[in-house]
Amino acid sequence: MAYTVQEVIARVADHANDTNMSAMTTDELFKPIDAANKSSYRACASAGVAVAEKFSDLTVGIGIALLDGASTPTLPTDLVRPIRLWEKASIGAVYLTKMQPVTDLPDEVTQAKLRYWVWRNGKIYFVGSTVSNVVRVIYHYKVTDLTDVLNNIWNDDLLDVIAMAAAAHYVRKKGGEAFATSLEARAAAELTNFIKAEAMAKIPIGGRAGANG
Repeated sequence: MAYTVQEVIARVADHANDTNMSAMTTDELFKPIDAANKSSYRACASAGVAVAEKFSDLTVGIGIALLDGASTPTLPTDLVRPIRLWEKASIGAVYLTKMQPVTDLPDEVTQAKLRYWVWRNGKIYFVGSTVSNVVRVIYHYKVTDLTDVLNNIWNDDLLDVIAMAAAAHYVRKKGGEAFATSLEARAAAELTNFIKAEAMAKIPIGGRAGANG
């Protein structure tokens, strides 16, 4: 089942203990629901869990050592963070080879392959190469805006996280600061638990703490 904004609004009413929902119109609720939808996505993307992937092939010319939103070529506009990078020479190569993510680029002379990459402050850095290469950037992407009550939230398992965060905004507008703060805390805790559970699900059974003795 794919939950829609309409279903989120119904849960907002439940969490806010206000079946009339008179403090805000449906149109006014779009902003906090959309914000909660996106912030939960960003949190999961940053943790590397539960987020779908896309890829973009970029031709990185000789000596290019940086990709961002203003470089040539530019990073995709919907990129949240890169996950993996692969490369091949622009001319003659058939197969992609995986590039190595590092925290700092090695102090090495440029070669035909880029080999290494660093993600820092919204930019991808390379050492540079002596030939043009096609770099395949596999990345987590931004969710689209919620603009209609029939739009789907990005993850059904986060229905209550999104609804509680939006309910906090609604309750705060009514003057219920303490209640709003408690709703925000519950939403944050549920999101943290979701991320932890998803991260654990990605670890092989034998690699989990305490497993197999």
